[in-house]
Amino acid sequence: MMPKKYVVQLSGEERSWLSAMVKKGNGAAYRIRHANILLKVDASGPA
Repeated sequence: MMPKKYVVQLSGEERSWLSAMVKKGNGAAYRIRHANILLKVDASGPA
């Protein structure tokens, strides 16, 4: 198992903003992909 390089901790406001972006589907595909990645690796969210 590889050690974690970065620990991502999103605030509630950041998490809701990213979730809304993903749900709407507005914006460039790379931004939506990055938002999904950040939501999945969030230390305080679902593992």
